[in-house]
Amino acid sequence: MRIMSAEQNTDLIRKTWTDVIAGNADAAAANMSDEVSWMIAGNLPGVSGTKKGKAAFLDFALSFIKTIIPMPVVHYFLTILPYLEFAIGALLIVGLFTMEACIAGALIMIILIFGMGARQEWGSVGNEMIYAAWYFLLIAFNENNWLCIDNLRKKPS
Repeated sequence: MRIMSAEQNTDLIRKTWTDVIAGNADAAAANMSDEVSWMIAGNLPGVSGTKKGKAAFLDFALSFIKTIIPMPVVHYFLTILPYLEFAIGALLIVGLFTMEACIAGALIMIILIFGMGARQEWGSVGNEMIYAAWYFLLIAFNENNWLCIDNLRKKPS
């Protein structure tokens, strides 16, 4: 087993993901161990969970190539998605900028529904439609939200 420096490891990871984004499965696979594991957090069927082995990982990573969505767009969106989800969730929990957070969450759901529909992951689309319905209800009944910081920010009329 060969020990790599941090710089070599970083370069290998960068090259591997560049190959995945470019759709070059053979080059990406050449950089991976046969025992590679990749964990994707969440509970979306067909998406979340641990991908074990080179074939399972490449099957998942390269599945977006078969869609009309360019891989760089998928890569950058999936990179920022956890931070967006965290920010929106935190704002909704504390009740700050509630309407704006609901709209942002609904827009993310629309993007995810489109992406999973392009991959034909219909189980995931169904789950995301449930979340979209919740966002619809939050937006529709936002004026009844009495337990939020937004109410303290409003000027009395």
